[in-house]
Amino acid sequence: MSELQPTTMKDIAEHFGVSIATVSRALNGSERVSEEKRKLICEYAHEHNFYPNDIAKSLRNSHKQPVKVIGVIVPEFTHYYFSTILNGIEDAASKRGYRIIATTSREQYDREVQLCQMFEAHQVCGVIVSQAKETQDYAHFQSLIDRGIPLISSVSWTATCRSCSTTASARV
Repeated sequence: MSELQPTTMKDIAEHFGVSIATVSRALNGSERVSEEKRKLICEYAHEHNFYPNDIAKSLRNSHKQPVKVIGVIVPEFTHYYFSTILNGIEDAASKRGYRIIATTSREQYDREVQLCQMFEAHQVCGVIVSQAKETQDYAHFQSLIDRGIPLISSVSWTATCRSCSTTASARV
């Protein structure tokens, strides 16, 4: 393991001559690993700045505990209004155990569509959007709703979506 590469559970396992599962158990405080071995592994992990990979953990536990991520699309980060909104969203989300993925559409419809597709692929719990000025077609928003992803929009476009208003308000 190099200084530039983050320490992994595999690195720790190799150092101690144990399995990755044993390292995981030790780091999670399992009594299946002796107290002495747990202490050594935890100290080594701390000394080598080990941080669990949240993405890997969420993949492993997704059937038990879904990833709690909310996608946010704003036109730009530099505008005071949107940075204030993002701060409020992040504060409220973190209090409820959620994380946010904040993105910008740069006021471009095509980028907004790509971001919605990315959020679908990442299976976010919901999307909050301030739509781009160019947006005239709302199929990308309807696609999120059709997949059961709650959507909150700062602009009223519900007349063009089949079930936007009822789905968004019922699921959020």
